[in-house]
Formats: sequence, structure tokens, C-alpha cells
Amino acid sequence: AYLEDHAAKAGDDPFFIQCSFPDPHHPFTPPGKYWDMFDPDDMDLPDCYKDSETPPRHVAAIRKGREDGKQNRDGQRVIAINEREAREAKALTYGMIRNVDDRISQVLAKLDELGLAENTVVIFTTDHGDFLGDHQLLLKGALHYQGVVRVPFIWADPAAPGAGAERDDPSGTVDIATTVLARAGLAPHNGVQGRDLMTDMRDDPMVLEEHQRYGYMGFSHGFRARTLMGRRWRLTIYDDVDALGELYDLENDPGEQRNLFDDPAHKATRIELTEELLHRMMGLMETSPLATHHGP
Repeated sequence: AYLEDHAAKAGDDPFFIQCSFPDPHHPFTPPGKYWDMFDPDDMDLPDCYKDSETPPRHVAAIRKGREDGKQNRDGQRVIAINEREAREAKALTYGMIRNVDDRISQVLAKLDELGLAENTVVIFTTDHGDFLGDHQLLLKGALHYQGVVRVPFIWADPAAPGAGAERDDPSGTVDIATTVLARAGLAPHNGVQGRDLMTDMRDDPMVLEEHQRYGYMGFSHGFRARTLMGRRWRLTIYDDVDALGELYDLENDPGEQRNLFDDPAHKATRIELTEELLHRMMGLMETSPLATHHGP
């Protein structure tokens, strides 16, 4: 209805629409035909469902809650699940995704019908991923495994060259606003952290931040985590948690199954990445507003 009204009343005036879909998301209830569109028995478990080595102790604590029957399955925090639950959750998630695909198709068809498609940039993304059996986990939580931190980002621009190109340069959702403003010919506000992904792609690692006010995953109190993630390495450090950290070689261990944080052979890598994390956190500190002058 909005697109039709805009085409009828505003003509060629610019417009911006954010269309948000709650799914895919728990409680895993795709509507109608999407409920049983996919068979759980056809779903594969992720390779990292069965860890090859002992998991980090906070992941082990989540699994212990499953074995002890003490998990809160009515909330939104990450829980541990068995193989059947993983397959069922994945099948229902596929149903939710298909439903969203069909709804987006309707929007794209309307853009075509109204003659707006050739002058409209369409962006598809989301705010986070979900565990679907990764490391025997479900939902999401303060764990920076790939299944949660990697999200889709599609930029469909009729005026952009190189249609269909795929890139895997490290970037984050913090960059989306700056990229949209640049495409609209507008400057970002002073101090914005994001960069224009169309003109300023680089191979720099990303910094991820986590703040948890309450204790869970075996923690007795809230905690903070900082992650440095690039093409090859993922380093995560927790504050006020004795000797807890994660270091994964994503090139040789894409399933993040072997934590190298305490491995003496990778001590130099851990130190180097920790220093880089520190420098990048300093670079992300707020600098706005800047002083116009200073004293002698």
C-alpha cells in the first residue's frame, strides 16, 4: 500500500522503507504450509555438532544444564539440545526462511509493477544469526561463534557495476548506515564509526562487543567480552573471568572446535592479536564533538 500511495502521490520523490520480519526466530512457529514444508529427517547436523575436543568451560556449563535438566527453556538465552531437537529446529527455521523469501518476492514484484525497480536499492540483512545445533547449542547468546556473528548482507543496486559479485571482506552492521547515506549523497554525522562499503572495503579485522548484566553459562555474575575476528583468526577475551579466552584458526578449523587460547605453540599469535584488539578498540572510541581550539 505504501509503494502504491508513493507512486501515485509523490512521483519521483525519494523514499526509504524499512521492512522488518520477526522470523526466522524462536519460538519456531512458521505459519500454515511453512510449518511442515521441510522434513527434520532431511536436515543435516552441522559438522561442529560433535566437538572433536573439550569445549570452553562456559559451553560445557550450558551442556551440563541440559544433562542436569536445569535449563530454562522458556527464555531467549542459549541452551544445549540433542540431535533430534537440532534437526527439528533447522526444519522449522527453513520454513520461516521460505516464508520471508515469499514475502520479499511480493515487495520486489510490486517495485517492478510500479516501475520503481530500476531506481531502487534493495538491501537485505539481519541483526544476528542463530545456533541450529552448532556446538550442540540453540538460540543465541554471548558466544561469538560463526553461526551467530556471521549474517547475510545483500546489496542490490541497479546502478552499481559488477552485478552478482560476492565479497568476503570483513565488515559489520555498523557500516550499513554510512553506506546508505553515501549512496543517497549524504554525509554521515561527525564521529560515526561505520565506513562506506561500496568505496572503502579493506581487510581489517572486526571488533565485536558483548555486555551481559546477569550471570549465566556457568558465570556467577555479569561479564563483558571483546572479540577480534578477521579472515583467519578469532580471538575472544572475557573481563573479570580468570584465564578464560578463545582463539580459533578459522582457516584450518572453520567449525571453531579447537580452542588454541592456552596452547603454548600459539602464545605469540594470542599476544599479537590481543595487542591488535587493544589498538582497534582505541580507534573506535568516541571523538565527537572535537574541540575547536586548545590552550597553550
